[in-house]
Amino acid sequence: MRNHRLALVAVTASAAVVMASPAWAATATAPVLTTGESPFDDCTADDVEAQDGIVYPDSEVEPFVDVSDVDRNGDGDLDRVGAYQQDRWDNGASRGVVTSVWFDGTWVQRLLPGTSACTGGTHLRATDPWVTITPSGTVFVQSLATSAGNDSAILVNRSEDGGLTWEDAVAVIDEDDPFNFNDKNSITADPTRDGYVYQVWDRSRFPSDRRSPNSVFSRALRSDAYFTRTTDNGETWEEPHAILAPQANRFGIGHQIAVLPDGTLVDVFMWFQGSGANKKGQDIAVIRSTDAGETWSEPIVVSAAMPGFIADPTTGAPVRTGDIIPDIGVGPDGAVFVVWQDSRFGTGGSAIVLSSSTDAGLTWSEPAVVNGDPSVQAFTSSVEVNDDGVVGVTYYDFRFDTADTDVLQTDFWFTDVGTGEEVRLTPSSFDMDEAPVARGYFVGDYEGLTTTGDTFASFFSATADPDPANVYYVEIEP
Repeated sequence: MRNHRLALVAVTASAAVVMASPAWAATATAPVLTTGESPFDDCTADDVEAQDGIVYPDSEVEPFVDVSDVDRNGDGDLDRVGAYQQDRWDNGASRGVVTSVWFDGTWVQRLLPGTSACTGGTHLRATDPWVTITPSGTVFVQSLATSAGNDSAILVNRSEDGGLTWEDAVAVIDEDDPFNFNDKNSITADPTRDGYVYQVWDRSRFPSDRRSPNSVFSRALRSDAYFTRTTDNGETWEEPHAILAPQANRFGIGHQIAVLPDGTLVDVFMWFQGSGANKKGQDIAVIRSTDAGETWSEPIVVSAAMPGFIADPTTGAPVRTGDIIPDIGVGPDGAVFVVWQDSRFGTGGSAIVLSSSTDAGLTWSEPAVVNGDPSVQAFTSSVEVNDDGVVGVTYYDFRFDTADTDVLQTDFWFTDVGTGEEVRLTPSSFDMDEAPVARGYFVGDYEGLTTTGDTFASFFSATADPDPANVYYVEIEP
C-alpha cells in the first residue's frame, strides 16, 4: 500500500487554493493541522488489551466545530473550538473525545473531563462529538459515552473561556439497559435566546433483551427522538423526554436542530418506515417547534431518500460515510436548507442533494444535485449559510482516484450552491484506505462546517502518513 501525505503549506488567510477555471472566485486558506499525538498514549485506565476490538492509535475522526461571534479579547481573534474522536475502535466509539482550541495563534488540545475512562469517566469509550457556542460565548461539547455494550450516556461539558478549561461532564441521560440505546446526538445553542441550548438524539427501543445487530430487522423495532434543553446557560437541564415516539414500526436517526431567525426550531432526521420484511423505505423529514421546544409537530417529509452506500470504485471495499445522516443550515432570511447523500441522482452511484424551504420547514423544494462531479461517488455532506445568504456545502469524493488497487485517492470539497463555484480543500488527494476501519474505511459520519460573518469554517478528517487520520481547519471566502 502506498502512502500519500496530505500536503500542507503554510500560507496566510488570504491565500487561495488555485482551481482550473479562472472564473471561479471563491478562495480558501491552506488546511491547518489541528491535532497531534494522542493524549491517551500513556493512559491505562481503559485497559486496552482487555477490550475486544482493534484500536487505531493517533487517529482523529468525526470532527465538529463552531466559531464564536464574540470577540472575547477585543483583538478580532474569535474563539474557535473543535472536537473529534481520538483513537477510534473498529467495533464502536473511541478512547475519548478531545477538543482542539484556537489559542494565541495556534491550535492546542484540551481534554473533556469525565467523558471516557482516560479522562476520569465511568465509561470506557466516547463518540459522536458535537460543539455549539451561545451568543454570549459559552461553549458546550456533547458526546456519547459507552463501553461497547448496552450502556449509553449523553454527556455535555461546558467552558466559559473559549474551550481552554472545561467543567466536568454532566450526564443528561445514562442507561445500561438491553432494551434501549441512546445514539446519534447533537446540540444546538439558540442564537435568538441567549442561554437556551437544545440537545436531541435517537433512543432505540429494542424488541427484547437479546439485542444483536439483527435487531434492526425486527418488526418491533422503534426509535424515539429524545430531547432536553437548558434555559439557564447549562446550569440545569430539563428531564429528557420523547418529542417523537412512533407507535408503528418506524425509527429516526441523525436528529439535528436548527433555529430560525424568528425562533422556530426545525429538527431534521432520516425517517425509516418499517424494517426487515416490513421495510417500506426512508425519507428525510423534519419536526418543528414554535415555542422553544415545549411542543413539536408531527413529521413533515422533505423528500424520499435512498442512502448512497459508498465503496472503493476499484476494489469494492466498503467506505463508511454519513449515508443516513442529513445536515441542516439556516439563512439570515429564514430559508432552511437540508443536504444528504442519495443514490438516485447523478451517474456515480451517490450524489449530494439539497432541498430548501422558504416557509419555516412546512414545504420543501425538489432535491437538486450540488456536488461538482456527479459522475463519481460523493459522500458525507454538510451545509451552512453565511450572513450574506451564500449557501455552502462540503463533501468528499473520488474524482482523482485511479485504477491502482493499493490507493483510494480522496478529496474534500466546498461548493457555493448559488454560483456552482467549487474549491478543493485538500491540496492533494489523501489515501482513504489508510483510515481506521469501522464497518468500512472511516473518517466520520459527519464533518464540521460553520460560519462567522461571511466566512465559512470547515473542520475535516483526512489520512496523513503515518497517522490513520488527522483533523484540519480551513476558512473559505465565497
